[in-house]
Order: sequence, then C-alpha cells, then structure tokens
Amino acid sequence: MINETKIYPDWKPSTLSIVLSIVCCLSYVGIMLSPIVFSIWMVFADNYAVPLIIMYLFMITCSLAMSVIMIISQWKILTKAGQPGWKCLIPVYNTWTLYEVAGYQGYYSLLGFIPVAGPVIALIAAFLVSMSLAMKFGKSKAWGVVLLALLAPVGYTVLGFSENTYIASAGHQMNEGLFE
Repeated sequence: MINETKIYPDWKPSTLSIVLSIVCCLSYVGIMLSPIVFSIWMVFADNYAVPLIIMYLFMITCSLAMSVIMIISQWKILTKAGQPGWKCLIPVYNTWTLYEVAGYQGYYSLLGFIPVAGPVIALIAAFLVSMSLAMKFGKSKAWGVVLLALLAPVGYTVLGFSENTYIASAGHQMNEGLFE
C-alpha cells in the first residue's frame, strides 16, 4: 500500500487552548447561572442593590473575558490562514474576512442586514461557514457545527491555538454558491 499524505492532520491541543476553553466554558456557565443565583440572593438580602451590582459586575467581567479570548483566537486563525490579524478588530469586516477564509464570498456576510429574512439567512450561513472553516483546519463538519457555531468562544480558541494548519483546498471553494 502506498503511503498517502493525510489531508486532515491529527489534532494536537495545546495547554493554552485547553485552559482558555475552560475559561470560556466557565464564563458561559457563569453568565447563564448568575441571574438565577443572584435572584435567589435578592430574595434573602436586606438590600437589593448589592446583589444586583455584583451580578452586573460579574456578567461584565465574564463577557469581557470571552471577548478578549475571541479577539485573540480570531487573530490567530486569520494569521494561520494568511490574512493580517488586525482584520478581526473591525466589526463587519471581521465577518467578511472570516467568510473569505472559510471559502465563501465575503459579501455573503452582509445578507444578515436584510430586514426580516436577514437573521434567518445569517443563521444558516453561520452554520455553513462554520462547517467549511472546520474543514479548512482539518476538522469534521460536526466539529464545526458544535464548537464553531454553537460554542463559538470554545471552538475558536481551540482552532486558534491548535497546531493544525490552514488547508485552502479543503471545505467550500470561492467559485461555488452559498448553498452548494
């Protein structure tokens, strides 16, 4: 049998990606559970202001932590794909660039701005882009749906800090349509 080169390299998680993923998971859990925990605290507290202030500070801290981790992770993903990392800092342009890295036309990211139908189109496109982006980095489509579309901070952190390389020929190609 001939030795064939693997198109999809084995995934080797780095310690940093594991730690950052755990921080993102804890932030997710914290943001979801904090209103419940602090509402119970408010029932038994004499002063309503203290639990509310602590809850908002906690939620802001978790949100900022996830935002910083997402920026760093997207910067690393764009750098691996041969794009300048600063593109992840510009709000609409970062999505445009991510679509291009995933093999889609960048202007598809603007379809989300269409009134009424835009959010549905953007949701469908997010799943398609996530699957293609996962394949570009040697992951499966299911990995892309679960970690890049549904648990984005965790998936982008793992993708950014893993040792996988960008494979331009994998996944979706620019000359294909959105739903092909």
